[in-house]
Amino acid sequence: MTAALALLLGSGLRLWRPDLAQTNFDESNVASLVTVWKLDGAFPLTGTVSSYGFRAGPGWPWFPALGLLESNDPYALIGIGLAAGLAALFACWWVARRWLGPWGAAGAALFSATSFYCVLLGRGAWQPAFLQAPMALCLDALLLLAVKRRPWALVAACAWLGVLVSVHYSAIVFVLLVPFAAWAARAALRPHHLAAAALAGVVALSPLLLYEVQPAVRFRELGLLLSLSGGNATVDLDTVTSTIQVASTLGAAGLGGHAAADLAASLGRWTSLSLLGPLLAAGGLVVACLRRPGGVAGGLIAAWTLLPIVAYVRHGAPIIFHYMYLEFPGLALAVGALAAWAAGTRLWPLRAGIGGAMAIYAGVPALSMVILLGGLDRLDMSAGYGVPVGYSRQAGLVARLSLPPGGQVLIGDDPHNGEVLRFSTGYDIPTRTFEDCREVPYAPDAVYLLASERTPGAPALEQAGAALLARIPRPGGDAFRIYGAPPTPPAGFAGGSEQICQDRLVWDA
Repeated sequence: MTAALALLLGSGLRLWRPDLAQTNFDESNVASLVTVWKLDGAFPLTGTVSSYGFRAGPGWPWFPALGLLESNDPYALIGIGLAAGLAALFACWWVARRWLGPWGAAGAALFSATSFYCVLLGRGAWQPAFLQAPMALCLDALLLLAVKRRPWALVAACAWLGVLVSVHYSAIVFVLLVPFAAWAARAALRPHHLAAAALAGVVALSPLLLYEVQPAVRFRELGLLLSLSGGNATVDLDTVTSTIQVASTLGAAGLGGHAAADLAASLGRWTSLSLLGPLLAAGGLVVACLRRPGGVAGGLIAAWTLLPIVAYVRHGAPIIFHYMYLEFPGLALAVGALAAWAAGTRLWPLRAGIGGAMAIYAGVPALSMVILLGGLDRLDMSAGYGVPVGYSRQAGLVARLSLPPGGQVLIGDDPHNGEVLRFSTGYDIPTRTFEDCREVPYAPDAVYLLASERTPGAPALEQAGAALLARIPRPGGDAFRIYGAPPTPPAGFAGGSEQICQDRLVWDA
């Protein structure tokens, strides 16, 4: 019953108000890659360009393609992301049920269902969302190989690892567990099992290999990636602090952007109780190794959880906390191990204390997520969380329907955030962005979609005689504005001094 309630709660938190889901630059850029495949036949698919200059794993676009090849609607992308979030939740429960029993499954499900950043990730289509379920299933295959000596599990584990590495290169750290699990099952393995496992891994890596072996690429991106671990690498504890953050609600107020103070006031100081999450997980890792499940199984669960933390202690690029989203399945199973052990102990004070701590932890991030979603209806979080997909989708649809034959949509925004509106309007029609804090270009057959009415772009268009076709208000007082083409070119103007123009200077830099 506890596990069923946890799964129901986790599903509700992920599926509630999909119009408030995040769709930022990375998701929109991936949608553009799928659209180029769909409309122009550009294949193989490539990955997005990362903030460090190399292309991210080309496996990610294959998942959004499941929805976007049939529909250009942003909700098609969000739907695929929600499906991935639900799959991750149920996969963690299922794997924990097999190895930790019903109470362990309930504990793991409760963590996955309510952990703040895990829920936030499961409500969108960002790259790490598509890692979660394959990670849980890969760990399950390694456990089957090492504990139950199932040779076919080696093939499954290598296949899942190929998928993981194709989606996000950081998952390569989990390859280190394959020899350990294979050694434990060495008596059952035969040469044909090893050959099949190698073949499965290569096939699963095909999105990456198809891109990297092209004559114009020749593994250039992988070379750039490897260069990050060169002479400039440093050693620090960012992976530890980042893991603590993703297992709690630390930093949640930052999603408010300029409304961070208002969001922080709504969240309250009681959210500090979410630090019970990393404490429960740490205790669970000890229990997993020494008590439940113990042995090889406990060692594998602990190693899976700790490997990203230890492996990336030395890094050549700064560790951003969301890199440690890799930790969610391992942390969930660690909490599940603690729950399974507590349920079997005869010390009722200990059992009650651990159960109470888990209940408190589950309530704090779940309520924090409810508060965040409520804040999106009244606060301007565009500088933090971003503009929820429902608003950008509506603006794009109105602009698209207002477009004259042969015209184009000119989007007033910085190029980074403007990509979201290009996706919302549709990549199958001509669109381009311009910085309406600096200029307003002129095209007689254009429709102008401004991301904000607080820039110099809106008065410039009105002074040139452009007709206001629609105004779509957003929480916090700002609004999208959609104009028809003015009869004369807008006059030039100096750069805007408004807050939103100052924000855009950050992206321009």
